[in-house]
Amino acid sequence: MSDESGTVDHQAAADWMLPLPVREGWTPIDEWLKPRTTFNEHGRRLLRDWLELFYPTRTQMSGEAYGVLKTFLVQNDDALKTSGPRLGAPTNEAHALLYQLELKDRQATLLHFIDFTLRALGSGVDDQSVERRQMLINYFGAARSVWRVAVLGTDENGSCYYGIRQEV
Repeated sequence: MSDESGTVDHQAAADWMLPLPVREGWTPIDEWLKPRTTFNEHGRRLLRDWLELFYPTRTQMSGEAYGVLKTFLVQNDDALKTSGPRLGAPTNEAHALLYQLELKDRQATLLHFIDFTLRALGSGVDDQSVERRQMLINYFGAARSVWRVAVLGTDENGSCYYGIRQEV
């Protein structure tokens, strides 16, 4: 599909913008709600800490991050309503979502949100984006996860877009 140099075949180029559940063939509700043991408690905490770099609190997060959070909430409203605490006022949305995602039965949604965040906010070439991708690579490695940070595609300018992909 893609290699470390960032080259992508034509099929992958058509799929790189698809959300993780679509790329993985998950039906929106049924697959997301299956209990998953992808990460232990420590691994989930590391991933939550990584997400908190982008979504600390409403007053501290960037306008771009808040827009990405709102887009994720709107696009995944049905899946997020099915269990866990209800999302509250806008100032608490990120905190409530991160709490839900730390739960054992929400790991598929956690992966989807990490992928969504990485594609939207972490695909830059600046030092901070590179550092955050490396941090995520290290977390997946420490957790001995089957998930990896991967180049999903490139745009017309040759910029790489990153996301997560299951390593078979």
